[in-house]
Amino acid sequence: MHAHFIESVQERDIDLLLLEELNVSPEFAEWFATQASAGALSSGGTGRCSHSVSDVTLGESDLVLEIEQVDGQVTAILIENKVDAPPQPAQGARYRKRGARGVQEGRWADFKTCLVAPQRYLECSTDAQSYDACISYEVMAAWMAQHVSDAVRGAYRARMLREGIEQNRRGYTLKPDDRVTAFWLGYWEYAASKHPELEMPDPGLKPAGSDWPAFRPSGVNRRFVVVHKLGRGDVDLQVSDGAKVFSHLKEKWGPSLDADMQMVLAGKSAAIRLRAPSVNGAGDFAAQRAQVADGLAAAARLVQLARALQQDFDVDALVSAGGVGDMPQR
Repeated sequence: MHAHFIESVQERDIDLLLLEELNVSPEFAEWFATQASAGALSSGGTGRCSHSVSDVTLGESDLVLEIEQVDGQVTAILIENKVDAPPQPAQGARYRKRGARGVQEGRWADFKTCLVAPQRYLECSTDAQSYDACISYEVMAAWMAQHVSDAVRGAYRARMLREGIEQNRRGYTLKPDDRVTAFWLGYWEYAASKHPELEMPDPGLKPAGSDWPAFRPSGVNRRFVVVHKLGRGDVDLQVSDGAKVFSHLKEKWGPSLDADMQMVLAGKSAAIRLRAPSVNGAGDFAAQRAQVADGLAAAARLVQLARALQQDFDVDALVSAGGVGDMPQR
């Protein structure tokens, strides 16, 4: 008897499991849509799920679930599935662009983006914040074990998801990219020398496409993270779950921000953004030192701003309250 009934779980295995359940089980499709904040299905529970939906210029969605809602309108849920592979650059942002293009082309009236992955992945990935919703394998496994009408089949589905969770726990095999790793080493050494207050940890080996250094120094509220989005040229102070209170944050914080700071939405987060020169995370560090210096200076400013904001306002209470009433002050 083998400890694992499958040697390894690939993302395609989970893709096809979800594809089948979303197409044949109205109950699961309705539950999934609710978890993804996409609204209620029509009384017939109709839905159509497609696998590997590609856009020539914007890339591929792992799954797209189209649901007909009670008002007759179609909402699409664009689903990215991760077992243990790292996110591609700006992957969540590209999902949003594909959803918006679908609206423009009349394929659906509205859309949501959703990341499904083991809970450990959702907690560790900064990219998770760029999706409208996140659903863990653990939650899906529990639902299937309890609600699939065929108990044996439900237990099998749940077991497959738990195998994916276990594989994530064991970790994926990192394939380091020499150029990206060399750039990150130079970036880290420069940050440690010029901006020790950022407390950037040793990045170690890095895979291709890794170009979002993130900073959360000691003493900074857990909802704050500063992200230097190298290729995009954005440096963001992200407020986790701040999207739901974005207008409240903008009203209260906007007038006091420096002229070059902008408040924007970043998936589920609200963000205070500074622009910086674009940097090639696979390029030569020395040749881009000046651009990196500008980006790190912006990151340092935003960390300083985060410390000031958390002294003046109780950000946790604000987000938890959903922006009701005045912003809680300390």
